[in-house]
Amino acid sequence: MPKKPKLYVQPTSLTMQLFFLPFAGANLNSYLPLTTELRNDFDCQVIELPGHGSRFGEPLLETVDSMVTFCCNEIVRRRNDESWGLFGHSLGAVLAGFVCTSDTLQNDQPDWLVVTGRAAPGIDVSKTIRHLLPRYELIHDLINLGGLQSELIDHPELLDVVEPILRADFRAIETFQFTTVPRFKIPILVLGGTTDIIQKEQLEAWRSLTSAQSRVVMIEGSHFFLFEHSAEVVGLIQEMSNITT
Repeated sequence: MPKKPKLYVQPTSLTMQLFFLPFAGANLNSYLPLTTELRNDFDCQVIELPGHGSRFGEPLLETVDSMVTFCCNEIVRRRNDESWGLFGHSLGAVLAGFVCTSDTLQNDQPDWLVVTGRAAPGIDVSKTIRHLLPRYELIHDLINLGGLQSELIDHPELLDVVEPILRADFRAIETFQFTTVPRFKIPILVLGGTTDIIQKEQLEAWRSLTSAQSRVVMIEGSHFFLFEHSAEVVGLIQEMSNITT
């Protein structure tokens, strides 16, 4: 029998917390390449949206506002008394921006923010509307991005599970209207892949959203560079946490 995947076990000690917000289709274990390396220094808390992974069967959230509310409530529920940081990749970067400025967390905002693989809020990058693509165009597109394994094509029963989750996540971000743009007073680290569709200038726009220290770093790789070069990303996160301690 094949072994069951090992779930990431959250530490319970009162150390600096680092909350990870999900990219499209992500589940509890999606950030394992990073949390495995970081868990000696941080209490890593991965937020899993309803309908994903271990929460499969719960109703999917289909708006950014509902995702932000869910993430805020999860953070409040899990917070310890230590300082904390926030990390978001792609969809998770947008969620992180609005989580930081939410009324729910106005008395307990993160000390620093790391966003990766996403242009600043309100800047359009891709003309592809993924939530409207036919099944195999959607799956091939995500395989090319590095977000899915190519073997998935040969397992339609798995596609039946994965496809609605992906469409809900993409529908949320692709139909969201950026009527307001979050503004911060905390340091921001912005990371991008050198061969990703997102250009450095589009990442640089994050810097204008904070009155605190900011930095943009390009890392070799595509949209999922953070897993292709996880050691470099981990080092940058550790550096980021040190500027507020």
